[in-house]
Amino acid sequence: MAHIQVSRIIEAPRTKVFEILADPSNLHDLLRGEIYVELASAPDQLTAGSEIRVAMTRFGMKQLVRLKVDDHLHSKRLMYHQVEGFFKSWSHIMKFEDHGEGYTLVTDLVDYTLPFGILGNLSDDLFVKSDMTRILRSRLERVDEFL
Repeated sequence: MAHIQVSRIIEAPRTKVFEILADPSNLHDLLRGEIYVELASAPDQLTAGSEIRVAMTRFGMKQLVRLKVDDHLHSKRLMYHQVEGFFKSWSHIMKFEDHGEGYTLVTDLVDYTLPFGILGNLSDDLFVKSDMTRILRSRLERVDEFL
C-alpha cells in the first residue's frame, strides 16, 4: 500500500476551507486541468455513510467512481474511501486545524493500492505517486486562490 501526505496553510477560517473541500460539486473546479469530473450524484449534506458518484476522465479514460464517507466531523475531518473506481483501494483523510488567527492547516492523507500487482507497483514508483502528490498539492493551491 502506498501513502501520500500533503499539507498546506490556507489563509481562511477552518469552516470556510472545510466547506469548499467537502462539497462534491467543487471537485470539477478543484481538479480542472488534471482530471475531468462530472458529478453524477451526491447528497445535499455529507454524513458518515453518504455515497458520492462521479465520472472521472483522465488520459482519455472515463470511469465511474463511487466514494463512501466513513467519517464527517464538520470543519475538522472528512474521511472517505473508494468503493468502485481506478484504484484497487483508496482512502483519503482530510484534516483541518486552526493555524493562527484566520489561517487553516489542511492535511491530506491518502493510502492506496494500484491494480495489476507488480506492474501496478512499478508504475506507482515511476509515475503514479508523484503525479497524485502533484494533483493533491494543486487542489489545495486552488482552494487558496479561490479564497
